[in-house]
Amino acid sequence: TGVQDVCSSDLLKADSTNIELHFIHLNLLKKSQQWPKALKKCEKLISLQPQNPRWLFEMSDVFGVMGDSVNAKVYLDLAIKTQKSVQ
Repeated sequence: TGVQDVCSSDLLKADSTNIELHFIHLNLLKKSQQWPKALKKCEKLISLQPQNPRWLFEMSDVFGVMGDSVNAKVYLDLAIKTQKSVQ
């Protein structure tokens, strides 16, 4: 939690649009099984890069781990559709 606190407070407040920092923070949240916070982080990444299917796949993954298969499928389908439109 010390690393997460630094990531979430100081660095992210300093540059709230830094994709790499948000991605690192997402991975820390997932590693520590903070699923609701991980979902919010996915939402932030999607808002910063709506055409990046990676964040939709991440969102699907988090929903899946949380046992929400309906939303996991919704985001998986959306990720696949987005990936096809980007290619």
